[in-house]
Amino acid sequence: MKSRWLINLVLLVLVAALGAFVYMRPEPGQQKQSGHELSTLKLASFSKLSIEFPAKASVTFEKIDGHWRITQPYQARADQVAVQRVLSIVAATSADKFPATDLGRFGLDNPKLKLKMD
Repeated sequence: MKSRWLINLVLLVLVAALGAFVYMRPEPGQQKQSGHELSTLKLASFSKLSIEFPAKASVTFEKIDGHWRITQPYQARADQVAVQRVLSIVAATSADKFPATDLGRFGLDNPKLKLKMD
């Protein structure tokens, strides 16, 4: 008989602890988003995008009549969502901010590709 009371007491304490945890946790909207913007540029301000690879031909995209098109190395329609994903780099944020003086320290002195936005 006494063991049942102990089990019930332990379960009551467990339910009270879970209730306190749910009640005391911060709401997702309250958390302060601390981040540094990588750029102050706007996504809508670009009409030309060029991706340059060191050992390959560069790929150039241009916005013609409101739609992105590949202009180099050949002419074709571009995947709008893929181009928007590349452009979203402009709106990215970073939790840390580092000085731009020692590029070799971060492996940025010899990049794998260059992204030019006009």
